[in-house]
Amino acid sequence: MRAERSAILRGFLWSQAAVLILSAACTGAQDVQMTVTRDGDWVTVWASAEIPADRNIVWEVLTDYDRYPEFIPDLSASRVVSRDGNRLVVDFKGEFRFLFFSQPMESRLAVVLYPRSRIEARSLAGSLRYLIGTYELQAAPGGVLLVYSARFVPEFTPPPIIGMVVTHWAMEKQFAALVGEMVRRGGLARSRSGDETRPAQ
Repeated sequence: MRAERSAILRGFLWSQAAVLILSAACTGAQDVQMTVTRDGDWVTVWASAEIPADRNIVWEVLTDYDRYPEFIPDLSASRVVSRDGNRLVVDFKGEFRFLFFSQPMESRLAVVLYPRSRIEARSLAGSLRYLIGTYELQAAPGGVLLVYSARFVPEFTPPPIIGMVVTHWAMEKQFAALVGEMVRRGGLARSRSGDETRPAQ
C-alpha cells in the first residue's frame, strides 16, 4: 500500500511539473513553433520561427559554433574540430537537465553547409546513437523563416511519465535561445545602420 501511494504521489508530482513546463514554454517562446513525437526508440522534432533579421545574420548565428555556449543554455562546450570546404566536424558537450534529473550529453556531428540556405548534420559519436537533422532558411516577410527538422535515437532514457514533455521543453528552450540571438544581432545591425545614415549634428 505504501509503495502504491508513493507511485501515485510521484505520478502526481510529474504531472504537475509537466503543466508548469508547458506553461513556461508557451509564455517563454511565443514566436517558436515546435512539435516533438516519439515512435519506438525514434524521436522526431520539427520547429520553426520567423526571424526579423537579414539572412546573413541568421546564417552567421547558425554557424557560430565556437560561441554557442554563450547563448544556448545547458551547453558548456562547442567547437569545430575539423573543416574541409563546406564540411565540418563539430563537438558539443552539455547537460540534459530537469528538476533533480541530470544527464550529461556529448555529441560529435558531421555538418554540411549549403551557404545561407541549408545545413545538414548527422551524428558520428556521443549521446545520440543516430541523428540526422537539417536547418533550412526560407524567405519570409521582413526576414527569414528558419525551419529545423530532426530524427534521433538517444542513448539514455528520458525521465518516466513525462519524458517527451521534458524533451520538448529542453529542445524548445535551446531553439528559442538560438532564435533570440539572431533577433538580438539583427537589432544591433539595424541600430548600426541607423547610426550610419543619421545626419551628423
